[in-house]
Amino acid sequence: MQHSVIRRSLLVSAAFIIGHLFHYALMFSANRILNPGGFGRFYTAISLLNILALPATVLSFTLVRHFSMVYTAAGSASLVREVNALMRRHALVGLVLVLLSGLALVLIGSLIGADAFLLLMLVPSTALAFYLFEMARAALQSRLDFHGYSAAWLLWRVGQFVLALAGLLLTGAPWAGMAGIFVATVATVVILLRVIGRNQDMAPAGATAWPPFDVTAAIPFVLQYGLFTLVCNIDVLFAYLLLDNEQLGIYAASSLLPKAIVTATLPVTQVMLPVMSTSIEVRRRVRTALIKALAVTLFLSATAALALVLGRDLACNEQFGIRFCSTRLLSVLALGAIPLSLGRVLVVAGLAFEGSLRIAAPALVLPAFAALLLIWPASPATLANIYAAICWLFAAAYALAMYHGRAEIRDAPARAQARSNAPTAP
Repeated sequence: MQHSVIRRSLLVSAAFIIGHLFHYALMFSANRILNPGGFGRFYTAISLLNILALPATVLSFTLVRHFSMVYTAAGSASLVREVNALMRRHALVGLVLVLLSGLALVLIGSLIGADAFLLLMLVPSTALAFYLFEMARAALQSRLDFHGYSAAWLLWRVGQFVLALAGLLLTGAPWAGMAGIFVATVATVVILLRVIGRNQDMAPAGATAWPPFDVTAAIPFVLQYGLFTLVCNIDVLFAYLLLDNEQLGIYAASSLLPKAIVTATLPVTQVMLPVMSTSIEVRRRVRTALIKALAVTLFLSATAALALVLGRDLACNEQFGIRFCSTRLLSVLALGAIPLSLGRVLVVAGLAFEGSLRIAAPALVLPAFAALLLIWPASPATLANIYAAICWLFAAAYALAMYHGRAEIRDAPARAQARSNAPTAP
């Protein structure tokens, strides 16, 4: 197992899929327990959490690289000390950001008439807990403990399902579901720290030094992936702002399965990135890896969207399917999931190219989306139609931006050779 990439990938992918099944089981249960307005607010909170938790997703790449360097240079004991130090430092900074984010959300909520105070405060708190959770998982990944890495993901997802479902059943309030997610995340972080800390006393503190963790190195990718995440969730946030409670519930229920298509294609990028990174010295292989990833993603997302459209009557079913769901909205949003899946492949591919930012042109879709919603009267159908069009426009704009920056692909072998020949500091 230690040297098997295939078996590791199968293990991580299986855990990823099973964990997301628990997540969607929670969303399905919330759809059954809450009224349309309550489910709409809960789904909106999850979408907002996805945006605020973006640094955890992106920085995990940098954290794994940093922790791997520490583990290779100084062993498990030093890795534990580094994890604990970063955890304390980032938690203190995160608490300040949570307070600022919470105050901003409450202020904005009061201006637009939102009264979900507890829900608004729980979202940034859960985002911070998720960041610490990903930091702990990165430590496991850095020492190739993929069993612990996968088990942590499953434990977290199962804990979320159990505690959030219990909160929803006991109170019937969206904030209780988010509170359950927060408690499950904090509990999982505590457990992981105890597991990682078992190796703290294996060796005394040595004199080995390593470069400090550099957050700024991830800023370009944070901005690019942040734009993608915002585009993925912006429709639900606008639905919360523009639609009434019943319409919000209908839109949120209709977008649940289309969003799942985008999530289901994530493993393609997880496989593509290391392949492109290891093949960066051969231009043809880099281009081939990207084309294959786009082709596989297109096939998977288009097939899933077609299945969703053909089975829309079964998916939107009060008895066995998703309540409050509109078959027309689901069909339109399913078509919008295809370019979103392709867009993520393009964004993640930028990591291998180490190029400049490409967000200027794609970012224009956001003000265009807002302007179009102001022109037409607000309704779930209008929002879905405009959003699906914006998703295609985003993918096309990002593809064009990468095409104009194709010199980065051409020059990638030279950059890799220059890095390998560069003198190392004493």
